[in-house]
Amino acid sequence: MMLAGALFSIVIGIVLLPFSIIGLMFLIGALGFSPFFSAFVYLRNGRRALKFSNAEASSPCGTFVSLLLGTLFVIGGTAAAQWSVARVVAEAVDEVMRGGDKVLSIDDA
Repeated sequence: MMLAGALFSIVIGIVLLPFSIIGLMFLIGALGFSPFFSAFVYLRNGRRALKFSNAEASSPCGTFVSLLLGTLFVIGGTAAAQWSVARVVAEAVDEVMRGGDKVLSIDDA
């Protein structure tokens, strides 16, 4: 999970990099480099956890499967949450656009 967090932080840092460089003129751009520091911390601790798991594991295959499942769990869980929220928001926007007369009550929940 920590290695997936490092990858995510690096991607966010790269996306924010042009804005951070421009923002350095106003000194607020320095905050845009914080994803790189977060990525460093995640990567360092992820490597430590991987090294510890390699020492305890009987086969490297088990470590790889654990790494793969952890990454899948992190990315899959957040993707499922995003999909369900996007679906609910799209339904609500459609209802507002149609001008529906449906009034939500406590019984609907």
